[in-house]
Amino acid sequence: MILHFWHARIAAVKQPQYDKLIVIVVITLGLNACSGSNGSAPNDNATTPKPVNSSRYLYAANSEDNSISIYTLDTTNGRLQYSNKVATGFRPYSIAISPGGSFLYVANNGSHDVSAYTINYTNGALTKAGLFPAGTNPASLSVDPSGKFLYVANNGSKSISIFTINSASGKLIEASTAYTIGNPASVIVDPSGKFAYASNRMSNNIEIYNINATTGWLASMNAPVAAGTGPYSITVSPSGKFAYATNINSNNISTYKINTQSGELVEIGKEISEFSPCSISFDPSGKFAYVANRGSDSISGYTIDPEKGRLKPVGKAIKTQVQPASVIVDPSGKYLYVANFESHSISAYIINSVTGELDANAPPHFPLTLGPVALAITP
Repeated sequence: MILHFWHARIAAVKQPQYDKLIVIVVITLGLNACSGSNGSAPNDNATTPKPVNSSRYLYAANSEDNSISIYTLDTTNGRLQYSNKVATGFRPYSIAISPGGSFLYVANNGSHDVSAYTINYTNGALTKAGLFPAGTNPASLSVDPSGKFLYVANNGSKSISIFTINSASGKLIEASTAYTIGNPASVIVDPSGKFAYASNRMSNNIEIYNINATTGWLASMNAPVAAGTGPYSITVSPSGKFAYATNINSNNISTYKINTQSGELVEIGKEISEFSPCSISFDPSGKFAYVANRGSDSISGYTIDPEKGRLKPVGKAIKTQVQPASVIVDPSGKYLYVANFESHSISAYIINSVTGELDANAPPHFPLTLGPVALAITP
């Protein structure tokens, strides 16, 4: 997914100094991985108890210095306190945290691999658990709700890598590879863990898969479903009833109703967005959705119709710093954070729990991150 962010950004500015980078990115397109449990006693799942404190941890993937920035998130006010950085592979593009909050995974688009870390829940520190080969140019990754499998969308090799996750160490064991019709920019597992969806930006469609609960294998379902132009990411609502694709080239968001028995998608309609929508996130209640608009340097807020899934704008779009690449709502639903790629910063906002409107959480910008393209927060 982030691979396309770089490509779209370069195409938009059309500056000569990026010509060489364009060639490198196109040549290295495509990497995908998936992981799952090795059968050891589970110690990382959605019900794992965590220490009671007033902090969570936010992690930012920095594509310009090949690192992950670590921040302490004060749950009483939403403020971030920079802690440290750890090295990743080359050009990190996507982050995923296991459901229990014990492990963190990074898709390294430039080195075609996945970095794995264990999370110290006392201070948020990351300890490297290993570096695992993936497909060509991994652009997105997703952990299933059970914490057994990791799926990696390999944009360059038209595939999704499937890994099993060692529940004690977080290490990955490559299980298999599912080949896609298009070049997947994004992959997501639905909340039930039964279905996976991949957005193919170049072919303008969404592929649907059934997940084998034992092996993690992806079985393709029927033909892909049409999206808008350039579906940059695909995300499923917390209820598991709706899916949304941000169409970065047609400036709209495709809304789908999910058949919760079969996983099939039925398009409901498209909501017009600001310029170049590239990332979408929901509050935990599923009442609100927020979209990062890379081309217009803004965040759009929406209310979600609980029955039909349609999006209704919440006021006007809120200005961010330059080129917001990723947006995320914290697990409490109180705060929203934006990774501003060009400004090398993270913006913070307070969410109005009644209206969904955003207020800047002063100080609104947190530096010490270079080219942030993806964010993740511990449960």
